[in-house]
Amino acid sequence: MPSLALNLAHVDLRVISVEDAPDLLRLYSDSRTTEFLPLRIDTITDAERVVFGYLACWQERGFGLWSIRERDTGRMIGRCGFLYWNDSEPEVPQYELAYLIEPEAWGRGTATECAQACLRFGFETRGFDRVFAKTNERNIGSWRVMEKLGMTKAPMERFNSQHKVFYTMSSEQWHALSSRHTDDAER
Repeated sequence: MPSLALNLAHVDLRVISVEDAPDLLRLYSDSRTTEFLPLRIDTITDAERVVFGYLACWQERGFGLWSIRERDTGRMIGRCGFLYWNDSEPEVPQYELAYLIEPEAWGRGTATECAQACLRFGFETRGFDRVFAKTNERNIGSWRVMEKLGMTKAPMERFNSQHKVFYTMSSEQWHALSSRHTDDAER
Protein backbone atom coordinates (compact mmCIF):
# COMPACT_ATOMS: atom_id res chain seq x y z
CA MET A 1 0.00 0.00 0.00
CA PRO A 2 1.36 3.42 -0.86
CA SER A 3 2.60 5.54 2.02
CA LEU A 4 1.36 8.65 0.26
CA ALA A 5 0.48 11.33 2.79
CA LEU A 6 -0.41 14.93 2.06
CA ASN A 7 0.28 17.59 4.67
CA LEU A 8 -2.00 20.55 4.12
CA ALA A 9 -2.22 23.86 5.96
CA HIS A 10 -4.65 22.65 8.64
CA VAL A 11 -5.02 18.89 8.24
CA ASP A 12 -3.09 15.84 7.12
CA LEU A 13 -4.31 13.33 4.57
CA ARG A 14 -3.17 9.74 4.68
CA VAL A 15 -4.24 6.75 2.64
CA ILE A 16 -7.24 5.28 4.40
CA SER A 17 -6.47 2.05 6.25
CA VAL A 18 -8.22 -0.72 8.16
CA GLU A 19 -7.27 1.09 11.38
CA ASP A 20 -9.61 3.89 10.21
CA ALA A 21 -12.67 1.60 10.19
CA PRO A 22 -13.89 2.60 13.71
CA ASP A 23 -13.59 6.30 12.80
CA LEU A 24 -15.37 5.69 9.51
CA LEU A 25 -18.18 3.96 11.41
CA ARG A 26 -18.38 6.97 13.77
CA LEU A 27 -18.61 9.38 10.81
CA TYR A 28 -21.31 7.34 9.08
CA SER A 29 -23.27 6.97 12.32
CA ASP A 30 -24.00 10.70 12.39
CA SER A 31 -27.19 11.38 10.44
CA ARG A 32 -26.04 14.96 9.72
CA THR A 33 -23.00 13.57 7.89
CA THR A 34 -24.90 10.98 5.90
CA GLU A 35 -28.12 12.85 5.19
CA PHE A 36 -27.36 13.02 1.46
CA LEU A 37 -25.39 9.78 1.04
CA PRO A 38 -26.78 6.49 -0.29
CA LEU A 39 -24.07 4.40 1.41
CA ARG A 40 -24.86 3.20 4.92
CA ILE A 41 -22.30 1.81 7.34
CA ASP A 42 -23.97 0.32 10.40
CA THR A 43 -21.37 -2.07 11.84
CA ILE A 44 -17.60 -2.30 12.14
CA THR A 45 -17.76 -5.17 9.62
CA ASP A 46 -19.48 -2.82 7.14
CA ALA A 47 -16.81 -0.19 7.76
CA GLU A 48 -13.99 -2.68 7.23
CA ARG A 49 -15.60 -3.92 4.00
CA VAL A 50 -15.84 -0.35 2.71
CA VAL A 51 -12.20 0.34 3.65
CA PHE A 52 -11.08 -2.82 1.81
CA GLY A 53 -12.88 -1.51 -1.28
CA TYR A 54 -11.11 1.84 -0.97
CA LEU A 55 -7.77 0.07 -0.53
CA ALA A 56 -8.40 -2.08 -3.61
CA CYS A 57 -8.77 1.09 -5.66
CA TRP A 58 -5.39 2.33 -4.37
CA GLN A 59 -3.76 -1.00 -5.17
CA GLU A 60 -5.34 -1.45 -8.60
CA ARG A 61 -5.45 2.13 -9.84
CA GLY A 62 -2.98 4.19 -7.80
CA PHE A 63 -5.59 6.50 -6.30
CA GLY A 64 -8.44 6.29 -3.80
CA LEU A 65 -9.54 7.89 -0.57
CA TRP A 66 -7.52 9.48 2.20
CA SER A 67 -8.54 9.89 5.81
CA ILE A 68 -8.57 13.53 6.91
CA ARG A 69 -6.79 14.03 10.24
CA GLU A 70 -6.63 17.12 12.41
CA ARG A 71 -3.03 18.20 12.59
CA ASP A 72 -3.05 18.94 16.35
CA THR A 73 -4.95 15.90 17.61
CA GLY A 74 -4.59 13.28 14.87
CA ARG A 75 -8.36 12.75 15.08
CA MET A 76 -10.05 11.58 11.87
CA ILE A 77 -12.62 14.20 10.85
CA GLY A 78 -13.47 12.94 7.38
CA ARG A 79 -12.38 11.29 4.19
CA CYS A 80 -11.67 12.57 0.69
CA GLY A 81 -10.21 11.47 -2.61
CA PHE A 82 -11.41 9.72 -5.75
CA LEU A 83 -13.83 6.94 -6.52
CA TYR A 84 -13.65 5.15 -9.86
CA TRP A 85 -16.67 4.58 -12.11
CA ASN A 86 -16.79 2.99 -15.53
CA ASP A 87 -20.35 1.70 -15.88
CA SER A 88 -21.72 4.09 -18.51
CA GLU A 89 -18.85 3.90 -20.99
CA PRO A 90 -16.28 1.29 -19.92
CA GLU A 91 -13.63 2.73 -22.23
CA VAL A 92 -13.99 6.20 -20.62
CA PRO A 93 -12.88 6.15 -16.98
CA GLN A 94 -14.79 8.40 -14.65
CA TYR A 95 -13.06 9.85 -11.60
CA GLU A 96 -15.39 11.11 -8.90
CA LEU A 97 -14.07 13.62 -6.40
CA ALA A 98 -15.62 12.58 -3.08
CA TYR A 99 -15.41 14.16 0.35
CA LEU A 100 -17.13 13.72 3.70
CA ILE A 101 -16.45 15.94 6.72
CA GLU A 102 -17.88 15.62 10.23
CA PRO A 103 -20.31 18.42 11.17
CA GLU A 104 -18.02 19.83 13.88
CA ALA A 105 -15.50 20.68 11.14
CA TRP A 106 -18.00 22.31 8.76
CA GLY A 107 -17.53 25.96 7.90
CA ARG A 108 -13.73 25.98 8.35
CA GLY A 109 -12.78 25.46 4.70
CA THR A 110 -11.59 21.91 5.37
CA ALA A 111 -13.57 20.32 2.54
CA THR A 112 -12.31 22.91 0.05
CA GLU A 113 -8.69 22.60 1.23
CA CYS A 114 -8.79 18.80 0.99
CA ALA A 115 -10.66 18.70 -2.33
CA GLN A 116 -8.14 21.17 -3.80
CA ALA A 117 -5.28 18.85 -2.78
CA CYS A 118 -7.13 15.89 -4.28
CA LEU A 119 -7.61 17.71 -7.58
CA ARG A 120 -3.91 18.58 -7.66
CA PHE A 121 -3.05 14.92 -7.09
CA GLY A 122 -5.55 13.73 -9.72
CA PHE A 123 -4.54 16.14 -12.46
CA GLU A 124 -0.83 16.61 -11.76
CA THR A 125 0.22 13.23 -10.35
CA ARG A 126 -2.23 10.76 -11.90
CA GLY A 127 -2.84 12.65 -15.14
CA PHE A 128 -6.65 12.59 -15.09
CA ASP A 129 -8.34 14.19 -18.09
CA ARG A 130 -11.56 15.05 -16.27
CA VAL A 131 -13.14 14.62 -12.86
CA PHE A 132 -16.67 15.04 -11.63
CA ALA A 133 -18.37 15.54 -8.29
CA LYS A 134 -22.01 15.02 -7.45
CA THR A 135 -24.31 15.75 -4.57
CA ASN A 136 -27.96 15.79 -3.67
CA GLU A 137 -29.68 18.90 -5.00
CA ARG A 138 -30.44 19.98 -1.39
CA ASN A 139 -26.81 19.77 -0.24
CA ILE A 140 -25.97 23.44 -0.80
CA GLY A 141 -22.77 23.26 1.28
CA SER A 142 -21.30 20.69 -1.07
CA TRP A 143 -22.31 22.78 -4.11
CA ARG A 144 -20.38 25.68 -2.63
CA VAL A 145 -17.23 23.58 -2.28
CA MET A 146 -17.46 22.52 -5.94
CA GLU A 147 -17.96 26.12 -7.03
CA LYS A 148 -15.03 27.38 -4.90
CA LEU A 149 -12.86 24.78 -6.61
CA GLY A 150 -13.75 26.28 -9.99
CA MET A 151 -15.73 23.27 -11.18
CA THR A 152 -18.40 23.73 -13.86
CA LYS A 153 -22.02 22.88 -13.15
CA ALA A 154 -23.45 20.21 -15.44
CA PRO A 155 -27.12 19.33 -16.02
CA MET A 156 -28.93 17.78 -13.05
CA GLU A 157 -29.50 14.04 -13.24
CA ARG A 158 -31.20 11.29 -11.29
CA PHE A 159 -28.79 8.97 -9.52
CA ASN A 160 -29.88 6.32 -6.99
CA SER A 161 -33.44 7.73 -7.30
CA GLN A 162 -32.35 11.18 -6.08
CA HIS A 163 -31.88 14.38 -8.03
CA LYS A 164 -28.15 15.04 -8.16
CA VAL A 165 -26.21 18.12 -9.06
CA PHE A 166 -23.08 17.35 -11.08
CA TYR A 167 -19.98 19.48 -11.42
CA THR A 168 -17.03 18.71 -13.68
CA MET A 169 -13.50 19.91 -14.22
CA SER A 170 -11.15 19.16 -17.10
CA SER A 171 -7.39 19.06 -16.88
CA GLU A 172 -7.33 22.22 -19.03
CA GLN A 173 -9.55 24.02 -16.50
CA TRP A 174 -7.36 22.80 -13.65
CA HIS A 175 -4.13 23.96 -15.25
CA ALA A 176 -5.62 27.34 -16.17
CA LEU A 177 -6.82 27.85 -12.58
CA SER A 178 -3.51 26.61 -11.15
CA SER A 179 -1.44 28.96 -13.28
CA ARG A 180 -3.70 31.86 -12.33
CA HIS A 181 -3.21 31.05 -8.61
CA THR A 182 0.55 30.77 -9.16
CA ASP A 183 0.62 34.11 -11.01
CA ASP A 184 -1.38 35.76 -8.18
CA ALA A 185 0.97 34.35 -5.53
CA GLU A 186 4.03 35.65 -7.36
CA ARG A 187 2.72 39.25 -7.50
